[in-house]
Order: sequence, then structure tokens, then C-alpha cells
Amino acid sequence: MRNTGIIVMFCIVFIAGCSPVNIEEPKKNSVHPDVPAEFVISFTAEQAPDLTILLNGADVTGLFMVGDGVVAASGSSLASFTRSGTNVFEVTDPGSVAPARFIIDRVGPVVQILDVDTSDGLRVAGYLQDDIGASSLSINGSFAAVDQGAFDESIVEDIVNDSLSWVAFDAEDAYGQLSRTVFAHPRGTSQSAMLPNTLQASITDNGIQFLIDRVAEPYLTSSDLTGGLVGTVIASTDGSVGYANVTLTGLSFTPPAIVADPLASTSNARLATNVRMSRFTVSLRARAATHPVDLPWPIPDIPSVSITASGTGIADNPNFSVTAALSIANNRFNVSPSNASLSVSNYSVDFSGITSVFEPIFDLVEPLVRGFISDLIRDQLTARLPGIVEPLWANLPTGADIPILGKTFNVDTNPTALASPAGLNISMNLDTQIMAMEPVNVPRALGSIYSETSLPRLGNTTLSGSSYHAGVALPSSALNQALLAAYYSGLTHIAEAVPIGELSAISGLDQFVGPDDEIQFSIEPTSPAYVNLNDINGALLQLGMERFTALVQVRKPDAAAFVPLFSAQLSLSAPLDVGVGNDAVDVALDGIPEVTVYSTQVFNGLNIPGSLIETLVDVLVPRIIPTIGDSLASVPLPTFSGYSIALVERWLITPGLDQVVIAGNLVVPNSRVQAAFTEPYPEAIDIYVGEATRSHHDYIDMLPIDLLNPEVAENQTRYRVDDGEWSVWRMRDGFNVYRVFNGDHQLQICQRDISDMIERCDTHGISIN
Repeated sequence: MRNTGIIVMFCIVFIAGCSPVNIEEPKKNSVHPDVPAEFVISFTAEQAPDLTILLNGADVTGLFMVGDGVVAASGSSLASFTRSGTNVFEVTDPGSVAPARFIIDRVGPVVQILDVDTSDGLRVAGYLQDDIGASSLSINGSFAAVDQGAFDESIVEDIVNDSLSWVAFDAEDAYGQLSRTVFAHPRGTSQSAMLPNTLQASITDNGIQFLIDRVAEPYLTSSDLTGGLVGTVIASTDGSVGYANVTLTGLSFTPPAIVADPLASTSNARLATNVRMSRFTVSLRARAATHPVDLPWPIPDIPSVSITASGTGIADNPNFSVTAALSIANNRFNVSPSNASLSVSNYSVDFSGITSVFEPIFDLVEPLVRGFISDLIRDQLTARLPGIVEPLWANLPTGADIPILGKTFNVDTNPTALASPAGLNISMNLDTQIMAMEPVNVPRALGSIYSETSLPRLGNTTLSGSSYHAGVALPSSALNQALLAAYYSGLTHIAEAVPIGELSAISGLDQFVGPDDEIQFSIEPTSPAYVNLNDINGALLQLGMERFTALVQVRKPDAAAFVPLFSAQLSLSAPLDVGVGNDAVDVALDGIPEVTVYSTQVFNGLNIPGSLIETLVDVLVPRIIPTIGDSLASVPLPTFSGYSIALVERWLITPGLDQVVIAGNLVVPNSRVQAAFTEPYPEAIDIYVGEATRSHHDYIDMLPIDLLNPEVAENQTRYRVDDGEWSVWRMRDGFNVYRVFNGDHQLQICQRDISDMIERCDTHGISIN
């Protein structure tokens, strides 16, 4: 791999003299129903200082105008840089200005469950988290008392079946903003249930033709279309002149060309299927004889004369059309043909060595052979119709065990409905169940958050207008079901050893931790993590985990046990990028997590500054996110006849942002391609390193990287820093790296063309000062 050294220099410019700079609007810790009307920074110098202004890590300096003692920007001009929840408005030059954290509360209350009791019915205790304050709550339509955000209620379940019920929380906050949170509650002692309409798999007209060309046509080409009739008589005649019978001895045909187009159908799917051949030929053997003729004496009788002749019957340009009505039966297509028709441009039947005496007999045989050929083509192609459309079936696990990080998850899917918008695709709706096979002893959860939105009707182009082969529409329901299973499996109870060298740049840590000590960071959740679908600077998932306990411990080189430094009660919100990996959902942290610290406890009489605790929390919490995200790999993506989906584009369906669509082209799985290569071969990947933003003296917040290779727009890329977690594979022309400490680092970038799926990697050195 090629190493390129790149040095990124940062310096803080201080204003001469002692002129203070203050953030006036929005006020620190203020709460707003939407974007504040104005953003104002005041200064007392005669001239405006040279400021660098950041909003949520983005440099927005250019949007501010200088006024009389202030620089200001309108809220409307900054709206695209804001987000629901906590926002950070800061001035990094001069670096002495404290950032202003303010809250935009655009949504209704968030329901957090603290305790679930199923010993006598269903009783749930929890609280409503809302920045401005919750005002009312109903559960399954019944009023629930709320005391300073807390509730404790017996619930009448909305029962779906013996294993599943709905529990719906409708809440309102002081701004009048409403929220509805529905939990899929596994009934009885079960920790999981089959959830309806949690996944839609779709194959477009382009993907259909891709599989027809590569799977269906070879299947038909290699098929035996004789119908088992070789050696049997397929035509016979017995007339006044004589008799003949014709036996089938063989068959051949030119490679077929198949076209399949979806037809409009909402209850099931329909496919207009057309098969064309240049020539269809049958090999024949005929036996014929004339009848003997008795003549009056003394005229000699005419004896019978027989002949055996070989021949061929040919149909030129046979064109077979049929409509395939597709329904679901036993996890396969049930195919019902209708409206079958066959046209042939020309028939010819020819037998060698026929003398004139037999011509009247063979004139009777010829239309029989033509009829046989016509019937054979129609019957055999109709019989092969299930094999032609079978490659279009979306293969997903049914009762499969999937290992993830030492845990085993059982994944089951149940296809329930088919549809085919005219000329666009065939889509399949599925129910899913994901469960932990070896659950650990954790507090019972109410269930997983369920999206009530109906599955969409996808088209045959992406949001940007690109064509693609196959796609998946995923409501958050399937993702949250996976996170519920991860909670019960113990996967989200994480204890991780942290190399002290990775924390050595944190100022003040050396007062409490020695250079040879071992640090352990662990978390203990009280409820499952969850995801919302929300576009945060291109990261489409927002991972949440509420009120979990984090513990930081240290062990001296000669000590047997860890000694706690501090614990904290935290909540987490983190942006996740989403892609495809190993025929499953793949996610990666793509941004700076937002961590709320509710309380801390310092042990052993240590006097650890709050600022150091905050820095450690900010640095350590992102380390657990990949483990939580890995549990989403239990959410399967379909394969089609052994072909996998390689991501072309992903987007959120609006309005409501209730579903993420993953669209891609069908490729041979990467593992099969790479088997021929011991190592990816290097190829120079040119980059441009932008100007970083910094709010902390130990690390930068964000460093933009542009990819300059001209072919990058057609390639997937992924990247990582210092052998850390990889990003997801997807098409991009640049990316940001976040929270990189001062010092030297390695940035590894790989790219691949999805036509061959072979990785080409390069490594760049980056120095942060």
C-alpha cells in the first residue's frame, strides 16, 4: 500500500488586547420550538475580530454579517445546519469563548420505559422525556396520569394474537407537539414475536432481466424439451393409400431469448413472459407402407411396399407468450399460466428418400408433425414457466441461526404478499422475527418500537433517478426488533479494554492513570437501544440508548482486579450510516454522538474534574457504538439466485421518514470474487484534506476529506482511521472523519467497482497539530 504523508496544521488566533466576545443569541440552555430567529455574537473591539463560527461542527462563518458591535445571521439562513434536540453554537477563534448549547424541540415527548411487570396482567412504569415538558399521556387510548414526567400504569393490551400485542403511547408537550410511540409487546414469557410488515424486498424490471439473462435463459437452454417422448410415435395416419407412423428421435433448438415484464397487479404479481427462438428442430424417423392391392385374375396383385426414412420438423422463429400469475405458496412462487399463445413464421417437414409412391401418405403426415411441434413448444415452455420465474424469488432466512460477536440470533421471515406495479418491479412484503437464542438475565423489556406505516410501492429508479436491480424498504420496526434481541442476548452489555496509548493525548488523565495501567470501559443498559430514521448530514439512522450506566475502571500492572474511577448515568444519540454487508444491514458511526450526562459518581475519594469526566465520556462512548450497530446485521437482506445486492443508493421515504430504502445492483458475492486474490492490490487514491474544525484542545471535531479520483463516482468506497472501525461501503465523493486526537494517524481508503467487487486500497498519513 502507498503511504502519503499529509500534515494538517491548526492554530488558534487570539485577538489583540482584551476585547471580550460573547454569544448573545440563542441563550445557553434555551429551548425553542423551531430554529431561533437570530444568531448573534457581540464584541467590544472597534473592529470585528477574525472569528470562526461553528454550528453543530459546521463552519457557518460566511453566513454572518457584521453590524454595530455584533455579527449576526438569521435563523432561516442557518436552518439546514440545525437539528432536533441539542445544538452547539460556538466560536473557535478566539478559543476562549464558551459554546452555547441550545435545544430545538420539534417533536413530542419521547417515551422511556423503566419497569415492566407481567405477573398480573401488564403494568408499565416509565417517564416522558421532553425538553419543554410533557403535558398529557394516553396508553392504548386510556388516560394515564403523569407526575413530573413519570407514569406507572396497568395497561389493557391491544391483542393481535397469542404471542403479540400493541401498546401505544400518545403524548403531548407544552408546545402542543404530539408523539405516538407503539411497542410490539411479546406476550406471556416470550421475548420475541413475528412482527407484520417489517420488510419489503423488490426486484425491478432491470433486475428481472438481469436474472432472466444469467439464470433463466441458461436454465431453459439446458432443459430437455422432449417431454419424455423420444422413442414414441408422435404422428400416424392410415388411409386408403397406405399408412405411416412417425417417431421422435431427438430435439434441438437455438438459445432462447426471454423477456419478462411486470404487469399491474396489487393483490398478487403478474409477469408477461415472452420466449423467442430462431429455430426449433425435431429429429424424426418414419415408417410407411402402401396397402396391398388385390386385382382380378390373371392380373398379378400389387404387394405392399414399406419404407423407413429419417427426417426433420422445423419451426422457424417460434415466439411464445404467456402471462404468469405469481402467488406465494410454501415459501416459493406458485405460478399459474394464462393467455398462452404461440406464433411461428414458417414450418417445414422433410423426410429423405421418399419416392413418389409415398408422397400421398407423407402429405397426410406433414400437418400432424406441424401440430405436434406447435403443441410441444407450447406445452414444454408452459411447463418450464416456474423454472423461468424462480430466479426472481427473494431468498431470505427462514428459521436460520446467525452468529454475531459470539451471540446467536435466530432469524425467521414469512412472505405474506406480492404486488407488481406495471412495468416497474415485483415486490414482496414479509413479516420477521429476530430472537436471542441464549438470552441472559436482564430486566424485562416492554418490546421493540414498531412503525405503523404501511410498506411502500417502490419504483424502478432511485431517488436521484438512477436505475437499479433490487432493493429493500426497511421500516425501523425490523431494526428495533434486532436491537431488542441484542439486549436480551447481552450483546449490548459491553465491557471493553481501552489501550492507554489511545487516551494519552487527553490532558490531565495522567494524574489518575499511569502509562502502564489498563483501562476498562463498560456499560449496562436498563432497556433496549433503538433507532429512529432521520437524515443527519447524510447519516440516515439515529441510534438511541436511554439511561444506561457507564463505568470506567483502571488496573495497575501488578494488581489482580480493576478499581473503579467513576460511573455515570448517560443517554446516547448517535448518527449511523447504513449500507449492505454480507447480505445483511451494515451500519457505522458517521458523526459525533450526542451524550447526555445525568449524574456521575467518583470513587475512592478521587478528585476527578468534571471536564475530564466529560472528555472521557465523549471519547469512550463512541467505542461501544460499533458493537451495538453490529447487532443490526441480524436484519437480513435478500439474495436472488445467489446474487447479492451491492449498494447503489439509499434514501429515506418522505413524508414521515419512516422507512429507509436500500437499492443496489445484483453482483456475485464479494467473498466469491476475492477468493482468487490473496490480497487486494494497491491503487493510488488521491485525496484533498480540507480545513478541520476544533472545539477541544486535545482533538479536532471534524476533518473533511474529498476523493479526487475521476472514477470514484462509479465506485463504492469505505475508510477507517488507525485500524479502527470501517465505514460502510457506498458511493461517495468525500467524507468526514470525526474526533481525531492530536498526533500522527493513518487514514486507509478502499474502493471497488461493483462490476468486479475487487478492493483497491491506499493509505495516507495525517498529522493533527
